[in-house]
Amino acid sequence: MNIDALLTKATEGLLSDSEMSFAADVAASRSSDAYTAIMVLGRSFAKKYRPLVEKYLESPDDPMLARGAVYALCDCWDETERYLPQIIAFCRKVDWDDENDVRLIALSSAGEFLRNNWSQELAECVLNVAETEEDVIISIAAKQAIARAVGLEYSEIPSPRRILAGTGKIGEDTLERFRKRMKASRS
Repeated sequence: MNIDALLTKATEGLLSDSEMSFAADVAASRSSDAYTAIMVLGRSFAKKYRPLVEKYLESPDDPMLARGAVYALCDCWDETERYLPQIIAFCRKVDWDDENDVRLIALSSAGEFLRNNWSQELAECVLNVAETEEDVIISIAAKQAIARAVGLEYSEIPSPRRILAGTGKIGEDTLERFRKRMKASRS
């Protein structure tokens, strides 16, 4: 079996038990295909492999595996609430995430979670990153998460490329709406 082909097939929701088992074996092997295999498990909603996927949340030797785990657990399985302590830590930045691979997906997952749910601690964390982060890409990612949290659709949010080129921005009004939501939730 080819793990890349399984990723495409998983997106269509057509994996057999043996194909999911193969993906789990590849993920467990920590081979160069492990990241893709974790994505296969996520997209195929193979929640019986949760323990395998969860163990990759702490992957200092390969942050991309942690990124894959966040993708599977939070974005595919919509279980961000279960992993809030890890998501908050990733949004703040863990020392082993040198290239911000995990931080970027954690910020994205945070925005999606805050869109329909609430965690004051997560909201404060994302706002803090948006307002104080010196890395412009991370700051943009946090602002995009805020835009999603206040209800903007993806089509309404400028891409990082447009923001960096000066042809798009996430306005202060969006951040203010988020601050008001935070204040209201404290009451």
